[in-house]
Amino acid sequence: MYKVNSRLMLFALATLFQFTSCEVSADNKSIAWHSFEESKYAILINVKPIIDDAVKICSDLEAHVVHINSRAENEFLRQLAFSKPLPDMRDGDQFWIGADDREMEGLFVWQDNGTQMWPEQQAGFTNWGKTSKGSQPNNFFKNGEDEDCVVLRKDGSWYDIGCTSRFSFLICEK
Repeated sequence: MYKVNSRLMLFALATLFQFTSCEVSADNKSIAWHSFEESKYAILINVKPIIDDAVKICSDLEAHVVHINSRAENEFLRQLAFSKPLPDMRDGDQFWIGADDREMEGLFVWQDNGTQMWPEQQAGFTNWGKTSKGSQPNNFFKNGEDEDCVVLRKDGSWYDIGCTSRFSFLICEK
């Protein structure tokens, strides 16, 4: 279980995005949210969750792990996440996207509402990456673990990855 240190996150976000004001509520749960179309997004810093912890952290904020519906939203999130270096960001850092194929291999669904995300011919927007070995999702087994979860990379592409991987950052959406 991970506790979200809201005061530290707000300070980091205020510094990063140069907010003119950031207040922390008495219950220590206020977080800076960024609006795009009908949604709001928060970047949580240094939480290092596996996907199941990420789902819980976002749920505690009355939100969910990000669900990307369009190229414009994908670009907004890429810019929000990667346009300025976040504290402790390393090359290769990625963010969880709230989709997986844990229930049925090859059928990716969004965690927040259960709608199908891939195969593409039956889904809306996707932005799977390409590698020298082919396109994503590739379900490459790393350390014996199936790649059932999805991340957003710095270039805006999506990759499937093992659900027990840990990343320093998380994007929640509400």
